[in-house]
Amino acid sequence: MYKPIVFMFAGQGTHYYHMGADLFNKDLVFRQNRKECGFSVIDRIYDEDHRKTDDFTDLGTTHPAIFMTEYSLAQTMISKGVEPDYVMGCSLGEIVALAVSGAVSAEDALRFVIKHAQIVQKTVEYGRMISVFADRSFYYDNNELNLNCELAGVNYSGNFIVSA
Repeated sequence: MYKPIVFMFAGQGTHYYHMGADLFNKDLVFRQNRKECGFSVIDRIYDEDHRKTDDFTDLGTTHPAIFMTEYSLAQTMISKGVEPDYVMGCSLGEIVALAVSGAVSAEDALRFVIKHAQIVQKTVEYGRMISVFADRSFYYDNNELNLNCELAGVNYSGNFIVSA
C-alpha cells in the first residue's frame, strides 16, 4: 500500500545553536543550500562560543537560520530520492513549505523571512511564548497566568501556548 510522503516544517521555537551541524559538515547538498542574507547566518549559528543550550532569540538571525536549515534539509532529502507528495508548515514553516513546493523561489522566501523579522523587531514588544502541558482550563483557573499572559493557541486537550 502506498503511503504519501509529507514534509512538515516547524516555526519559531524549534531552533538552537549548531542545528544541522552534522549535515552541514558532511553533506554537500545541505551545505550548498544555505543562502547568505547580508551577514553570515552560518557563522552565527555555528559559532563555537555558543552551546546548543544557549539562548538563541535574535529574530534577525533565528528567522533565516530556521528557514535555511529546514529548506536545506528538504533539499538534502530530495537529492537522496525522498520526494514529498505534500508539504506543510506551521508559522515560519509555512514559508519553507512554499519554497520547497516551488510556489515561490527560495531567494524570495528568504527575503520575506528577513523582512518579516525586521518588521517584528521594530513593531512588537519583546516577549516569550511558553508551552504548558495541561488542559486549557488551567489557564482560566489560574489568575496569575491569565492576567499576565495571553492564550496564544491550543495544540490539543493537554497542551496550550501562552504569550507574555
